[in-house]
Order: sequence, then C-alpha cells, then structure tokens
Amino acid sequence: LAVDFVEVIVQAPTLDVSMSHSASPSSHTLSGGQVITSSSVVVGGTAAGDITYTFNCNNGSAAQTVSTTNTSQSFSCTYTSAGTYNPSVSVSRGGLSASTNEFVTIYNPITVDLKANNSNGPVSLFNNQAANLTWTSSNASSCTSSGQWGSFSKSLNNSIGESTGALLAGTYTYTL
Repeated sequence: LAVDFVEVIVQAPTLDVSMSHSASPSSHTLSGGQVITSSSVVVGGTAAGDITYTFNCNNGSAAQTVSTTNTSQSFSCTYTSAGTYNPSVSVSRGGLSASTNEFVTIYNPITVDLKANNSNGPVSLFNNQAANLTWTSSNASSCTSSGQWGSFSKSLNNSIGESTGALLAGTYTYTL
C-alpha cells in the first residue's frame, strides 16, 4: 500500500500602508495665511481587489474617500492656523484595513519691527545727532543685531530703545 501527501500552506493576505509628506512653504510657517501639505501614500501587502483610501486632514474639513486599484495616492491638506495637526489615511482592501498618520506642526511667522526715532525710515538727522532704535518681535526665540550695531544678542522687544550715539554725516544701516 502506497501513501503520498502534499502539504499546501495558504498565507493570510496582508495589507500595509505608509505615508510621507512635504509642505509649501517647507518651513511649515504660515505664509500668505496658509500652509499646504502634500502627502504620498503607498499600499503594500498581498491583499487583492480595489483599494479604498480615506484621507483626513484633521483640520476641520471633511475626510476624502477614493476607491481605485492604484497602490499609491496623493492628497493635499491646507492649514490656516498655527498648531499641531494629525493627518491620517485609512486603507481597506480585500476585507483588511490598515491606517497610518503623521504629525504636522504649523508655525506662525516670525516678525520684527525695527524703528529709528519711532519711524520705519529713512530718518534724517543733523551731524552729531543720535537716533533712538526701538523694536518689537513676535514668535521669535532670539534677536541678533547686525550692520552698524555689530553682531550682538538683543532682547526680543525694546520699547525704551537704544541710542546710536552721535552720528557723523553718512548713511547707517541697522539690522535686527
């Protein structure tokens, strides 16, 4: 009596998803009142059939759903306020589902307002007169002077001001 057998192993289908993003501007700083991110999503694994992507920017807008056979998709999110957001994508295919997310931090722009004698300039003085330099900044962690001041660490705001000292005839540039 002869007996033979064959073993058949059936692997369970798999599904995985990855996401990467880029932003404009790349600094993630609000420019023109917004930051636009573009995310690329890639689906892998052995599951078969149409892929349903559900993109959520988590910025107050409705989620976007797309069904396709493409294993890569892109989606964009627009952010108009500073904060940390969590864009995500959920994918389903062949009865399986997978999801991934990223954290995106959007920053307010750094601003500085430097004045000479309470003016944005140019300021006209007589020979041997001094100008008083004042400034304000927002969203900055430090201020450094350059130009006629030299390179020095400065306070973030100075409403009292710093004197230039008596200036001789010429043009002077102060930068903060």
